[in-house]
Amino acid sequence: ATHFHHVYWRFDFDIVSPINNIYQIEIGPAGSTEDLISPIINEVTRLRDFSVYRSFIIQNSTSNEAYILSPNLTDGTTDAYGGGDVWFLRYQAGIGGEPAELNDPNTSTAANLAPWLNNESLSNQDSVIWYAGHFTHADTGALINPDRSGDVLSGEYVIGPDIRPLRW
Repeated sequence: ATHFHHVYWRFDFDIVSPINNIYQIEIGPAGSTEDLISPIINEVTRLRDFSVYRSFIIQNSTSNEAYILSPNLTDGTTDAYGGGDVWFLRYQAGIGGEPAELNDPNTSTAANLAPWLNNESLSNQDSVIWYAGHFTHADTGALINPDRSGDVLSGEYVIGPDIRPLRW
């Protein structure tokens, strides 16, 4: 049987300190000068957009250290159940120190991150990023090739963003 999967990662980047800034990057067509770097200043959700190589920089707010989070082509397309691709939220401590957004009153199994988007400032704040991958799974397909290299993580079910140091 074929069915759809959703996987979510919660990233709490504390780059040198918990206080960071986040920037969205979009690359224009080859040879153009239409590249865009814009700050994400309030809580928001974004869809992946491979046509402009949309990525995100997470940078320490008082220095130059930074990481870049780049989506992969295998990360799929969201649907109504998946709810989105990337959410940028201000960190909120919950009961017992657990992240507040994990205290979800929703009774379904879908990720319920939209209620946490309330336009709080992310400028010079402790922020978290939720990242989702979505993929179709066929029970009889994509068996692991026994001849593959054990040093390489690959395959149609390997999804998720690349996270790399940008300035360190």
